[in-house]
Amino acid sequence: MKLFSGIYSAGLILLLLLSPTLSAQTLSVGAGDIHCFKLHPSPPASVPQGDPNIDAVYYAINMDIDYPARRITGSTSIGFKALVPGLQEIYINLTNTLACDSVIWQNTSLPFTHSSDKVSFTLPSPLSLNERTDVTIYYDGVPSSTGFGSFTFGSMYNHPSVWSLSEPYGSSDWWANKNSVDDKADSADIIIICDTSFTAVSNGLLISKTITGSKARWHWSTRYPIANYLISVAISNYSLYQNWFRYTANDSLPIVHYLVPEIINDLIPQLDKTVEMMKLFTGLFGEYPFIREKYGHAQFGRGGGMEHQTISSMARFDDGIIAHELAHQWYGDKVTNRTWQDIWLHEGFATYSEGLWYEYLNKEWLKEYMSLRAVPARAAEGTILVQDVQNVFSIFDFNRTYAKASWVVHMLRTITGDSAFFQIIREFHNAPGLAYGNASTSDLEQIATRIYGSSLAYFFDQWITKPGYPKYLVTYNTSRLMTGGSKTSITIDQTANTAGVVFRMPLDITLSTALGDTTLTIDNNTAIQSTDIITPAEPFLVQIDPEEKILKEVNITRRYPDELLRDGIQLYKPWPNPASDNISIGFELIQTKKITARIYSLTGELIAELANEELPAGVYTYPLTARTISSGIYIIQLSADDKQYRQKIAIIR
Repeated sequence: MKLFSGIYSAGLILLLLLSPTLSAQTLSVGAGDIHCFKLHPSPPASVPQGDPNIDAVYYAINMDIDYPARRITGSTSIGFKALVPGLQEIYINLTNTLACDSVIWQNTSLPFTHSSDKVSFTLPSPLSLNERTDVTIYYDGVPSSTGFGSFTFGSMYNHPSVWSLSEPYGSSDWWANKNSVDDKADSADIIIICDTSFTAVSNGLLISKTITGSKARWHWSTRYPIANYLISVAISNYSLYQNWFRYTANDSLPIVHYLVPEIINDLIPQLDKTVEMMKLFTGLFGEYPFIREKYGHAQFGRGGGMEHQTISSMARFDDGIIAHELAHQWYGDKVTNRTWQDIWLHEGFATYSEGLWYEYLNKEWLKEYMSLRAVPARAAEGTILVQDVQNVFSIFDFNRTYAKASWVVHMLRTITGDSAFFQIIREFHNAPGLAYGNASTSDLEQIATRIYGSSLAYFFDQWITKPGYPKYLVTYNTSRLMTGGSKTSITIDQTANTAGVVFRMPLDITLSTALGDTTLTIDNNTAIQSTDIITPAEPFLVQIDPEEKILKEVNITRRYPDELLRDGIQLYKPWPNPASDNISIGFELIQTKKITARIYSLTGELIAELANEELPAGVYTYPLTARTISSGIYIIQLSADDKQYRQKIAIIR
């Protein structure tokens, strides 16, 4: 789900505005690709708990919508199986703001109670284990609107409109069901009766449309497993634009777009990107999960988007939001979190999929995209594993659930490599027991470990169940080697991390010299860790994770020798020494100085002047040709600030 309510991160907007490529080309320099939420979404009176003794297998929802009165009259036929033997007492979730009229079982009206947002009843005879039966619950009234707007009578471009957005707990605000994310029905029929001026859109395929007087009856049907919160309605004065995704030479998936007529024609070039994205994601993730039905968009007025199964509800149509909701069809709809604690499995994958689309357009854009996401990711508080599932805003906290979670997916790709990574994420939604079902973080961890070939328990533990991210305090010093080149001694300190968490990650250290770059990858797995790197010349730049593969902060400090700190200048030992050919003479400044560098004989005779000028801070190397100098001992003298620094060198002919 991606929602925008007009309140967004100034820092992220600034980054978008400053981006010379990604923002201008694809993010529209605005909030269309920014997931932002109402700061205080309306909570339900209590978090619904579905009846644990039943397994919902089928829903038939009939709903007559009275827009002028802002009311609905409806019924839900629920097919379910008993999960315990001898089951008689059952309850179904339905908000108290809708009046329950009756409960019908086998043409018999059953006594019931309706309180605490539950319709409770007793079957005349007990059910045996796994025995199926069906009941129909009739209700009417004004739907509740909790969370991000479970059911809304609104308008778009002055057109009367109705839409639903049930995630996470709002489905029973407008229709009777078992309100549990981990219990998917095998199939559902959604019948919407409304004024003939409306087009009514829902999940799956349109089976029929019939008109009786001023009313139209729209029958939609899905024959794929579906979670209760993914069933949706979207109603307005829509125009339809349809395209096709051809997944074989002879087979095509309809790609449908229901938008208000004022904007649909102008948006066709943008809507057509859905087909290209479908092609990309099919190649990366595998076959579109609902290939026998459809995919598309229904415009709604809530802001952002919501991944209703086969028909995402959309307020904007930027690249990012189209890619995000499409990716959810695999990650969120086909495989759904077992509990709302693991919502990152939906939003982390979908948010990262936006980056995959940008990478497809330009390989450099993924790095830029993740850099944008790093700003809110570092601001995330607490663990990615949601600790308070009663708080809707906590579940959908952008910094944690979207930005930081997308970084976890990115870092999983970094550790495992592209081949294993894409195998992992394909198997995650295809594995027996997970495909068209529910999953947890531990399921992903087990699959990732098996495919990668080494345990990744540490990775998921540190990034999902622990707070924070690595804050690398890096110190280093350099020294000349007698054999030539330079040794850089580096210490990486993670003791400033939140709650003392030490993050184990493969860490790239790159040293840049005049002769090129040297990169060493270490397994950084302790709070304080040191290593040495040999380079062919003195490094002028030290970088930690230069390719930005890790969510982190880095502070790099050079440890200077005492002489360099005291005087701001240091003369290095010449190399080679003794020498018979070319000699390298070097020194370092940490501030601008007027210097002279000269070679003298032991009797004080000036042999050569290497430098006589004002130089800024830096490392300097001067060549000296020994072939023109007689054998003997000579003095290299570096002068600055009325001080002299000397080294001896022997020349052998």
